[in-house]
Amino acid sequence: MPWGLKRYQQTRQLHFVTFSCYHCKPLLANSHACDIFVRTLETVRRWYGFWLIGYVVMPDHVHLLLSEPESKNLALALQMLKQMVSRNLHPVGGPSYREGGCDLSRRCTHRRRAADGRSVTETTMRTVEVVML
Repeated sequence: MPWGLKRYQQTRQLHFVTFSCYHCKPLLANSHACDIFVRTLETVRRWYGFWLIGYVVMPDHVHLLLSEPESKNLALALQMLKQMVSRNLHPVGGPSYREGGCDLSRRCTHRRRAADGRSVTETTMRTVEVVML
């Protein structure tokens, strides 16, 4: 969570939420992906018991205007929504995970705060699989 960010939950007010697709890719650009998102949104809405006032599905991001869930908290409901949509769009063994890719090493740089408050940069090497679609 970014420094200084305050979350206001359990206030019984409406929340305007925006979130993007991974790397801002247009994963929701076709009607099939939008239908999956809308069906999953309705499923999660019923499970967690929140009111959905409105939503906008764009190719690379989503806007939601919703109430707080009756059970659990809003962050958990949104986490469930994102995970279910991701799994439904990219099932294991589906086109996003097919065999025949190659491994590449990728340098990842992360900034974090040390215990004494100074900024520390960490560089790690990560292996990623590249899949040709």
